[in-house]
Amino acid sequence: MATNSPAKNSSPAVVVGIDGSRWSVDAALWAAAEAACRDLPLRLLYVIEPRDDSELTEQHAQEDLACAHVSVRRTVSAVEAQGGPVKIEWEIVAGKPSRILQDASRSAELVCVGAMGIAHATGQRLGSTSGALSTSAHCPLAIIRGDQQPSGKPGSVVVEIDERPDNARIFDIAIGEARLRGVPLTVLVTTSTGRLQARAQLDRRIAEYRSRYPDVEFDIVVVRGSTMNHLDHHADSIQTLVVGQHRAAALGELLGRAPGQAQHRGDYTVLIGEHRGRH
Repeated sequence: MATNSPAKNSSPAVVVGIDGSRWSVDAALWAAAEAACRDLPLRLLYVIEPRDDSELTEQHAQEDLACAHVSVRRTVSAVEAQGGPVKIEWEIVAGKPSRILQDASRSAELVCVGAMGIAHATGQRLGSTSGALSTSAHCPLAIIRGDQQPSGKPGSVVVEIDERPDNARIFDIAIGEARLRGVPLTVLVTTSTGRLQARAQLDRRIAEYRSRYPDVEFDIVVVRGSTMNHLDHHADSIQTLVVGQHRAAALGELLGRAPGQAQHRGDYTVLIGEHRGRH
């Protein structure tokens, strides 16, 4: 049974940025199971963005607050209807969404946002929020596209691995996601060296993971250069793509929303693991 209450502290939680859009509701539904499996509260965070109107009145402020409460109630109802033993907290604050969520990420275990959204005060899309957070969040960031459920969908978790020092952290995140969903973990290793040499090096690196996590099925794919061709070809069979924060510069390409680019066939979630320490 779900319970809910206003958020009163910055204790660890799975945080979801909501704005009343269907994308943010999808993000909350995706995050609810994550929170339940981690035995953490689900914290809904609605940010009222300041209006550009210099003649802001008390009526405008009350309208914005009323809209926020409606959005919170709608999201809480959707999560409760999904079921699951998760405690729901919520908070309504004023400010810039990316900055508020960045601050929340300092204590959060995971921050989730929809790939798109709607700013009620301006009518503008909030796709820039996920872009800003992708390089500044202090915890892993999940960007949810479409009606994504954390279990019951066939496919795999995919993780990109290269020679960067944050690989161990990214690998740990990906293994956790694969175990949560009970699906295989596909490891994409990018290399500029020979494929056989790269495969041998990777086999040695993940031998420890195989012994530590016998419940996870590992599938290793060595890719020379960019992984985008592989991701495009297998998009429909991907549940979640786990990448390092250095890939944030290619976020539009990963999400299939870059200008002039065709939409990817799949609507997999992109989970960006942070490489910075908490501040």
